[in-house]
Amino acid sequence: MGEDEKRRRIEQMQMDAKTHERSKDKRIEAAEKKDSEVDDLEKRMRINSDQKYFRDMREKAYMGDENQSVADRLKNQRHRRQKNLNDPLEKDG
Repeated sequence: MGEDEKRRRIEQMQMDAKTHERSKDKRIEAAEKKDSEVDDLEKRMRINSDQKYFRDMREKAYMGDENQSVADRLKNQRHRRQKNLNDPLEKDG
């Protein structure tokens, strides 16, 4: 391998290294931008969070139909209570 060949290969490697660094910097910048967008979105969601959605979900899970009373729910769950499959919130004492 001659001197010209060595010099040409070194120059090619240096150009490849510069190209690689540029592409790596672009990927890092894109990842940082995406992370900041996700952080901003989460921050806005926390600021604007309305716990009403979760309250309604819990109420539906534990009370069932909106028209039911606690007595109706206990009546419907009698078979579960008789088999000691109670909801942890229904246990006595």
